[in-house]
Amino acid sequence: MIFRNLRFQILIAAALFSCGQAFCDGLPGEYLLSNRWRQVFLFRSPVDNPAFLMEEQYSTVRAVNYFPFNSGSLLMEAGVVYPFDLYNTAGLSIIAERGGEVRGYSFDGDSLKGGRSSRNNNIILIGSYASNPWGRLSIGANLNLAYQGNFGEPKLGCGGDLGLSFRVLLDPLLGYHVLGLTYKNILSPGVSRYQAMPFSSQISTQYHTGLFGNRVTLDYQVSLSDFMARPSIFADRKELEWDMELQLGFSPVSYFKVKGFTDVNQWRRFGSVGFALGADLSYLNRGKDLSLYYQFRKNLNSELLGSQSVYLIAQFGSHREELYARKMANLARISPSNLYNQAMLAYHNEIYWDAYFLFSSLYAQYPDFFKNDAVTYYAASCLENLDMRKTALESYADLKSRFPKSSFVYDADLGMLRILYRDGMYHDVERQFRVIRDSEASEEIKQYAAYYMGETEVIRMEYLRALVYFAMIKSGHGAYVFAQHSSATVQEASEGQRTMIIDHLRNAIDAVNVKTPAQREIVNRSLVLLGYIYYEDNSLSKAVTALRMVPENSYYYEDAQLGLGWLAVKAQQWKDCISTGKMLITLSKKRVIQCEGKLIQAYGLIQQQKYDIAENLLLEAAAELEDYERVSPGLLEKEKAQYDSSRYAYDSLASMIVVSARNRIPQKNFIELHKRQSELKDGIDTYLQFADEQKRERFFERGIFILKEDLEFAIATVQRIRAGAGDQQNKTEKSINDQIEKLKGQIQEIEE
Repeated sequence: MIFRNLRFQILIAAALFSCGQAFCDGLPGEYLLSNRWRQVFLFRSPVDNPAFLMEEQYSTVRAVNYFPFNSGSLLMEAGVVYPFDLYNTAGLSIIAERGGEVRGYSFDGDSLKGGRSSRNNNIILIGSYASNPWGRLSIGANLNLAYQGNFGEPKLGCGGDLGLSFRVLLDPLLGYHVLGLTYKNILSPGVSRYQAMPFSSQISTQYHTGLFGNRVTLDYQVSLSDFMARPSIFADRKELEWDMELQLGFSPVSYFKVKGFTDVNQWRRFGSVGFALGADLSYLNRGKDLSLYYQFRKNLNSELLGSQSVYLIAQFGSHREELYARKMANLARISPSNLYNQAMLAYHNEIYWDAYFLFSSLYAQYPDFFKNDAVTYYAASCLENLDMRKTALESYADLKSRFPKSSFVYDADLGMLRILYRDGMYHDVERQFRVIRDSEASEEIKQYAAYYMGETEVIRMEYLRALVYFAMIKSGHGAYVFAQHSSATVQEASEGQRTMIIDHLRNAIDAVNVKTPAQREIVNRSLVLLGYIYYEDNSLSKAVTALRMVPENSYYYEDAQLGLGWLAVKAQQWKDCISTGKMLITLSKKRVIQCEGKLIQAYGLIQQQKYDIAENLLLEAAAELEDYERVSPGLLEKEKAQYDSSRYAYDSLASMIVVSARNRIPQKNFIELHKRQSELKDGIDTYLQFADEQKRERFFERGIFILKEDLEFAIATVQRIRAGAGDQQNKTEKSINDQIEKLKGQIQEIEE
C-alpha cells in the first residue's frame, strides 16, 4: 500500500508540472480556483462566484478553450445561465481537463524504473443557483459533481461552493460597482482512493466596476487557498497560498475590446501578465451581448512558453425584468376579475367549451366573488349553447335557488323556456311563459318569451293566438324579425289577406338591429317567400328583385336561384333559363333540384332549337329520377332512434363534464372530454339538419311526381319536334317554327 501511495504521488507531481501554465502549485483541482486560463470570465462565471449569476440580465451561453503552446493539459469550460425571474437565476456549467501524457515510475530495488504512460482526464459538472433575497444582497451556491480520471483508476465525488455579492452602486454617472465573497470547495470532492487528498479550497473576495456604460471595466480579486487543508497532506510543511489579481478593460472604439491583466502571489512578485482582444458583435444580436475574445498569458516565473485561450459569450431571450413582468401578468390574469374577463371573452367569441370551464373554475376557486350570480348564469348559458339541455336546465334552476334576488334570475327563466321549447315540452313552455309574464323581468325578456309562446301556438295550430303573441314584439327587438316572418307564414297557412302577408315580410326584410347569422338568414328566407308570392301574383319584376337580394353565402341561395329559373321560364327569358339551370346543376347537391335545373335549362335550349342537347339533358334527368327514392318512414325512425341514443350519451357526458369542471383535471383528460363532446355534438347536429331538411318547404320546388310528369312531357315534345323535322326536311322553315310556337304554348299552359 505504501508503494502504491508513493507511485500515485509521483504521478500527481508529474501532472502538476505538465499543466503548471494553467494553475498554481498545491492540491489537486486548482484549475478550478485559478482564473488565469479563463481570465475574461472573472466576473461572469459561477465557478468564480455563483452569486454573480444575479448580475446576468439575459440568458447567456459562454465557452472558453485553453491550450498551451507546449504539450500540457487542455482545458475547457462551457455553461449556460438562465434568469427565470427578477430575483432568481440558475446555471449549468461543465469544466473538462484533458491531461497531458505522464509516464509512471516504480521502484526496482533502490532505483526508479519507468512505467506505462497515462493521462489524468477530469470532468466537473456544476449546477448553480442564485437568488436576491434582500435589497442589493445576493447569495448563490454551486453543486459540483467531479469525475477524476486518477490515471486509470477513476472516482466520482461531490462538492459545493457558496458565494455572496453586494451591488454597491448602479448609477449612470458613477458607474456600476459590485463586491463579492466566495468560498470554493466548502465541500471538497476527494481525488484519491488511497489517501484523503481533497480538492483545494479557496476563499476569494472580488470587486468589479464598470464605467462610462461599461466602456471601462476593472476587476480585482484576492484569494486565499489551502487554509483548511491538513498539514499531513503537504510534503514538507503547510504554507498558505494567496494570490491577488488585477484586470483592466476598455473599449477604445465600438465593436472592439481590450483587456490587460496580471497577478501577484505569496512570493511578493508578479506571477504572470497577459492581454485579451475582443470583438463586440452585439449589432448582430439585436443589441444583446455577442463577443469573441482571444487571450494570451505569459508566466513570468517559468521558462515555458505562454498559453492562449479563445472565448465566446452570447446573450439570448428576454431581459429578466421582462420575464418578471410576464410572470406578474400571468399571476394577475388568474385573479377572479381577470379570470372572469377571460371567460367572458371566450363566451362572446362563442368558444363555449372553454368559457364553461373558466366560469366553473372561477366559481370553485372564488366562492365569494361578487359576480358569482353572473358566473353561474353564463356557465348555464354555455351548457345551453353546447346543446346540453338537461344539465343547462338544472344549472338555470340552481341559479334561481342560490341567487333568488339576482337580476340574472329572469335571464335564467328565459333560458329554461328556450330549452323546454326545443324539447317539445309545450305545456311547460306555457307555464314558464306565465312565470316570466308575471315577474318583474325587463320588456326585452318578456318579448322573447312572447315569441317562443307564439311559436308554440303555431305548432298547436292555434294561429290567431300565435298572431297575438307575435304582435307583442316591437320593432328593434332581437326577435322582431323572426316574429314578422312567422306572422307571414301563419297568415299564409290560414289563408290570410295577401297584403298582410306581404307587409309582414317587408317588415322582416326592413327590420333594424339585424346582427346575428340567424337573423340574417330569416331575412333571406323572407325574401324567398316574398319572391314566391310575387311569382304567384304574376308580379315578375318584383319577384326577380326580391330573389336577387339573397346573397350567395346564404342557405336559401339555392331556393332563390330555383325561383329565378322558373321566373325565366314564365317570362320566356330563354338565355336566363339556360344560365340559371346550369347554375342549379352545379350549385345543388340534391338530386331533385339538379334534375329541376336540367328541365329549366332544357326549356331554354328547345326554344333555341338545340334539340339534341335538350333531349340529352331531359333523358339524363329522367334516368336519375327513375331510381330515386324519397326517405322512407323506416329510415326516419332508424335515424330518430340513433339520435335518441346519441342524445342520451350526450346527456351523460354533460353530467360528467359538470363534475370535471368543478375540479382541476389533467390537460389530457380535458382534451379527451372535448373530443368526445365534439363527436357526439356533430352527430346530433347532423340529425337535426337532416330532420329539418325533410320538413322544410321549398316554395318553388316541384314535387318529384310533378317533376317526373314534366320531364316525360318535355321529352315527348322534343322527340316529336325532332321526328317531325326529320320527316319533313324539304318543308319550309315556317312549319318548324309552328311546332316551336306550339311547344311554347304548351309550356305556358303548364305554368298557368
